[in-house]
Amino acid sequence: MMQKTFLSCCLIFLSFIPKGYTSTPTEEGYRIIEDHAKLPILTPAISQRDTQKIRLDNDLEVYMVSDPETHLSGAMMSVKAGSWQDYEEHPGIAHFLEHMLFLGTKKYPMESEYGKYISEHGGQTNAFTTNTTTNFIFTINNDALEKAVARFSSFFKEPLFNPSGVSRELHAIDQEYAKNLEQDEIRLLYVLKELVDPNHPYHSFNMGNSESLSNVSRQTLENWYQQHYSANLMRLFIFSSLPLEEIRKQVMKEFSGIPNKNLEPFKIETTAFSSDLEGKYVFVEPIKDTRTLTLVWELPTKFAEMKETQPNQIVCHVLGHEGNKSLLAQLKREKLAETLACGATELGDNLELFFLQIELTEQGLRDVDQVITRCFQAIHNFKDQGALPYLFDELKKMATIEYQYQSKENEFWMLLKHGYEIHDEDLSTYPEHTKIIQRFDPESVAEILNYLTPQNARYIIMAPSKQTAVKNDHKEKWLNVEYAIKPISKELITKWKNITPHDEIDLPAENAFIPQDLRLVKQNDTSINKLVPKADRIIDNEGLQIYFAQDATYLIPKISWHIQVRTPHIAMDDPSKIVLGDLYVKFLKDALNKFSYPAKVAGLEYNIKRENNGVKIQVEGYSENANLLLEEILKTVETLSPSMEKFKIFKESLLRKYLNFAKESPLEQSVELFKSVLYQDFVTEREKAVAIRKVSFKSFQEYAMQLFDQTYVEGMLYGNITKAQAESVASKLLTSFNRGTYPKEQHRHNAVIVLPQDQGPHFLESRAQVQGNAVLLAIENNTFTFKERAAQQILMQAIKAPFFNTLRTKQQTGYMVDSFSEEIEGKLFNLFAVQSNTHDTRDLLSRFEAFIEGYLQEVGKTELTEEKFHSIKETLLQKLEEPAKNIKEMGALLNTLAFEYDGDFDWIDQRKQGVRSLSYSEFLVITKAFLGRENKRRLAILLRGDIPEEHLFSYSRARTWNVIRKISDYEER
Repeated sequence: MMQKTFLSCCLIFLSFIPKGYTSTPTEEGYRIIEDHAKLPILTPAISQRDTQKIRLDNDLEVYMVSDPETHLSGAMMSVKAGSWQDYEEHPGIAHFLEHMLFLGTKKYPMESEYGKYISEHGGQTNAFTTNTTTNFIFTINNDALEKAVARFSSFFKEPLFNPSGVSRELHAIDQEYAKNLEQDEIRLLYVLKELVDPNHPYHSFNMGNSESLSNVSRQTLENWYQQHYSANLMRLFIFSSLPLEEIRKQVMKEFSGIPNKNLEPFKIETTAFSSDLEGKYVFVEPIKDTRTLTLVWELPTKFAEMKETQPNQIVCHVLGHEGNKSLLAQLKREKLAETLACGATELGDNLELFFLQIELTEQGLRDVDQVITRCFQAIHNFKDQGALPYLFDELKKMATIEYQYQSKENEFWMLLKHGYEIHDEDLSTYPEHTKIIQRFDPESVAEILNYLTPQNARYIIMAPSKQTAVKNDHKEKWLNVEYAIKPISKELITKWKNITPHDEIDLPAENAFIPQDLRLVKQNDTSINKLVPKADRIIDNEGLQIYFAQDATYLIPKISWHIQVRTPHIAMDDPSKIVLGDLYVKFLKDALNKFSYPAKVAGLEYNIKRENNGVKIQVEGYSENANLLLEEILKTVETLSPSMEKFKIFKESLLRKYLNFAKESPLEQSVELFKSVLYQDFVTEREKAVAIRKVSFKSFQEYAMQLFDQTYVEGMLYGNITKAQAESVASKLLTSFNRGTYPKEQHRHNAVIVLPQDQGPHFLESRAQVQGNAVLLAIENNTFTFKERAAQQILMQAIKAPFFNTLRTKQQTGYMVDSFSEEIEGKLFNLFAVQSNTHDTRDLLSRFEAFIEGYLQEVGKTELTEEKFHSIKETLLQKLEEPAKNIKEMGALLNTLAFEYDGDFDWIDQRKQGVRSLSYSEFLVITKAFLGRENKRRLAILLRGDIPEEHLFSYSRARTWNVIRKISDYEER
């Protein structure tokens, strides 16, 4: 796989900005930055946007987007100051300060006011700190942007750093730290950080916890803020439905007052890797049963500066390829690996890490030297042949197509991406040069390959010590990760240095899937640009039901196909059938990979997954070759021939996956326990582990032979496709799944629990061998009506911020705090959840109920007034006006409406009518019926993990009064 982010938990990218300088004041208060991102965007929904880039007189650079069709507005501020500038005595202070900016400013001193305003007006807010930047994000209803911007901009002018908030938010930092203690990606990262040069900032503890930040005062925070936050180090991205002129007025009004201290951007000149680890293995102990080999190289500074040529992309395109002659394909042929990822992670202005990360089989772990040999053979082969022009041409062409036909996406995630990227290049060309390689430079590719030597590599193996037989003799300082360092023999290093190419590893062939024809098909006379198009049922017989809808909304050359193959041989009440289905899907995807990977590189992806009642096939992407990909999938289904060798690998891999679930977070485990009660038929991960141990190769062969003996195929074909093309696809499906029909009356459907009104509420307690506790409270409501669903969504939108503010900000019960609503198979559930490293589960549940009771007492007074009700109601209507942002989302929605809502394509219209018809008085009645104590249909999942005794405050039960007497002393006055 190409360009998978190494240690994605880091969220770290390179940032670049010119040196600080003072602009000459202008009469207007800003200068226009000429936009050199000239490549036209061809997606109609995006091409009609107006954009402008300006530099305010305080040197703040701003990218403004006016989109008259957007239902949300938002902004992202990226500050060129991050964890690498932490005070040495206070590691984590940049991250801590990011938290503190949310707790009030001089103009808006109430601690929770900002978050509450955003939430009540249909938005989201968050922030994240990287090595070199700190990024703040929010979205909001269009009509609430002005007041949101006023609150947001005050973060960067006059934050209060309230002393009362310092200790509480430090507790939140500690909870965030605690939730990372058992995440293997982060554990591997911190071992790597410990082993770099102690004088390099990458070595530092950037996360922070109560120990590293214990002596941080309000004044310390103020000092760091004044030393590192300056307008000349900031870039703002802002979008709205307003005209550009109106956006610019708001920007000028609220952001021109940010002080410009003319600070120099942070620079580090030293390298991170020391020579101590040359020629050595680092063995890292995981929490889960996982086996990965990571080869890491620190690239010279000049490669991080090659923005125009991006040679690392070309190198990873080859080394991370998964075609027939790829490195991964050869490792699979030798039963050494399951997956491979290649990428370059830019950690700072002068630090770029290049990596290969390989998921090993049991044999691969035993023969890890052989795996590394194959890696250097692949590098050597690439060096010998060089970067051929077609490699660059394909990457550039696909990047250009993706840029020009980009889809609208969730506004919050769009802002998140800009937070990562906006400092990566000069704003005048942004984001075009970040997205598209500008020049072919084979010499720079050769330079990187010449640097990827055995001497320059760092070799990290993460696997249980009982499997490696290596005794851990080191412990990382902050997360207490056990690890060991062992030398690699000089003979082996010499062998790798003098490697010769492998005959079966070669450059990828030219990609036949690169789209050439990007034309739109002729629109049907019946094509109507509706909110949700009504799909036509083109086939409906005893074995097949296929819907077709031509895109008349997004008008780009893409499709979204959903095909469900129902079969009685996969059933949620039978663990054996579930794991056999999982095994089958693993075999099928493995057999398809050499063919499907080039399609994926060319923007055409598929997914196959085992569902509760069959196998689902999805095809998404450019329409030209979608039919070819589906044909190959169907052909592979018909010809799949499992082997004993791969059966052993896949069975062992799935067993580890099932068993590893016991190491997932307390909250995830509580959700599984809830589902096991919620659904009449549900198989837990533990039950799957028991079942798969009993599966033999013979029984799997028999299963694979009969899996599709009886089938019923459901399909939704949507996008840039004609009815005739859809009928051709349906014909292929009919031919492929024609052995026997699976009658509708025999189909199993999910049955959902109806909690008793007269016997509740109830709680379930369970133990888990992980750090932390979790509580999930589910409150079930009446059977679905459109009006009650509307009331539920308005209520849970309103309650979200107060619940978060009470349980996290004020009470500091945990870092992960959430409340939300769900409609599950026609039943309505309100859910409240906390994961805590300090509080007992029964204590948390009591706090949930105390909050709900207090909230209901204030509804109509200070909480959820009629004015707020109408504001949230309007927000919900706006969201229903845009149920899908792109072809992929619309395809999924149409599939849901076709097969989960019985072909009711007017469902969204009925939802909107339910919202419109809901009055405030009706809402108050429904709210109290939902959450009041009279509703006893409550189920709480209390999951107890491991919490250090010194962190936990909980009552111990004394069985008699005499127990207390025995453990206590008595004193006379």
